[in-house]
Formats: sequence, C-alpha cells, structure tokens
Amino acid sequence: EFEAMLEFNQGIVDTVAKDSLVDIFPWLQVFPNADLRILKQCVSIRDKLLQKKYEEHKLDYSDHEQRDLLDALLRAKRSAENNNTAEITTETVGLSEDHLLMTVGDIFGAGVETTSTVLKWAIAYLIHHPQVQKRIQEELDSVVGGDRTPQLSDRGSLPYLEATIREVLRIRPVAPLLIPHVAQTDTSIGQVHC
Repeated sequence: EFEAMLEFNQGIVDTVAKDSLVDIFPWLQVFPNADLRILKQCVSIRDKLLQKKYEEHKLDYSDHEQRDLLDALLRAKRSAENNNTAEITTETVGLSEDHLLMTVGDIFGAGVETTSTVLKWAIAYLIHHPQVQKRIQEELDSVVGGDRTPQLSDRGSLPYLEATIREVLRIRPVAPLLIPHVAQTDTSIGQVHC
C-alpha cells in the first residue's frame, strides 16, 4: 500500500507540475491528453486507497484512543453529528466524509512529496560538498553517538545539521512555483460556495 501511495503521489506531482495547455485552456480537456489521463488514474487510485483506510478506521475507531489524524477527524465529525446544537453540524463544521478523505490525502501528499524532494536535494548537495557531509557526520557522532538514531529532541543540539537542512530548503524550495492555483470544480468551505 505504501508503495502504491508513493507511486500515485509521484504520478500526480509529475503531471500537475508540467506546463500544460489544459491549465490555460480548460476546454482542451475534452481532447485526448496523456498527462490528464495519468492524473485521473492516479487520483482514482488515491481515492480508493483513502476510502479503504477510512472504512478501516471507522470499523476499529475508539473514542478512548487517538492513533492518528484520521482518528482525530473522525472524533470531530462524530462530535458534530452527536451535537444537538443547531449551529454545529457536520455541514457547518465542514466534516463530510469527502472533506475528511481530501484532508488526509492532501496532508499525506504534501508530506511525502516535500520530504522526498528535500532528501533528494540534500543528498545531491552533500555529494558535491563532502566537507559538509563530513562535518555533519562528526556532529552526529559527538551528539548522538553510534548506538542510536537521532531523535527530534536532538535537533537543538545539532546546529550544523539544522543549518544544512535550512540551506537546502533555501536553495531548492520543495514546491514548484508554477502549479496551477485555480479550482477545477465548484467547491465549498463551510457554507461559502466558490
């Protein structure tokens, strides 16, 4: 499943990040378009996978244990459904099943793509700057040692590693700047319809 998620996410990123005439002239989507076909296939795979995970979470959901973001969203949705106050409903809170699935999909997609992109650029720069790689390794050895993996709590004690990560992010931002920023279909946020 994880590999399938990585694959569909990469397919979405690859097709969306390309300059395409369909982005400028949406009416062209009625004509055969390989990128649009790939994008639709990837979105379909993503939606089926998200629906499966959602159904699994609904089956073994417990109010007493919050395992992840989907559990937190399910809790909020159920709370809104069980609320007897007229102002608070799943519609006014914006927690329909589709909203939950798209929220989880967006967060996963953003997290996977940005993380893998940063790692690829970091590796590329470290290959070209072995002295930086050596200094990071020395810092890791002195702070963390060789007996365990670095923890988030070590971050404040690893200033050179932190500076290197920030420099990679500065030199090569993870998000392409030319992704179309236009809604493809009508949408709504709460009671506001766009």
